[in-house]
Amino acid sequence: MLNINTIIRKIYQNRELIAAFTIRNIELKYKQTFLGILWALFMPGVIILSGAIVRIAMAYMMGKTFEFQQVFSVCVKSIPWTFFIASLKFAVSSLVSNMHILQKTNCSRVIFPVSYVISQFFDFLVASAVFVLIAVFFQSPVSWNIVWLIPITAILFCFTLGWSILLSAANLFYRDVRHIVDVVLMFGVFFTLVFFEVDLFGRGRLFLMLNPMG
Repeated sequence: MLNINTIIRKIYQNRELIAAFTIRNIELKYKQTFLGILWALFMPGVIILSGAIVRIAMAYMMGKTFEFQQVFSVCVKSIPWTFFIASLKFAVSSLVSNMHILQKTNCSRVIFPVSYVISQFFDFLVASAVFVLIAVFFQSPVSWNIVWLIPITAILFCFTLGWSILLSAANLFYRDVRHIVDVVLMFGVFFTLVFFEVDLFGRGRLFLMLNPMG
């Protein structure tokens, strides 16, 4: 059974292969597409639009005024969530889809889910850069809490990577795993704080905070 130290060592030993497969994944994703790298902004854009609609509807029902600043709140939450769900979606079937390579070569299985997570992290960086530019353009206020950005991003990456490796291995033995993951990710956004503010739920917010992606 692999432990964390073994996985880290395998990732380091196969870093060149992981880099090669990561580049391959990015190229295959955007090759011969009209929008190209702009597709990295599509899913976050859809979630942000949905979140804005939900916020406007809730403000209307509660008799409150919708503030444009709330859109930035949805942006900050939707970009990490998009990275998480996209990584799991591709990584969970990574071993099965690359089985022909595993059968022909003696390479470590961990390189495939890791490469998919890193390729999705590239999209995460692109979307984050665009968000920063938009925030600067609209002169959004910045607090000292921004110093937490790097450690929180590192935790998010490791959390996503761990689940990706675990679920990709489980999907080798039980193909139902991929379908279960699809269903959970489809409705998972409604159990996070992407669309909502934590104060809206009163004492019930403690249960929402049990969600690691909350």
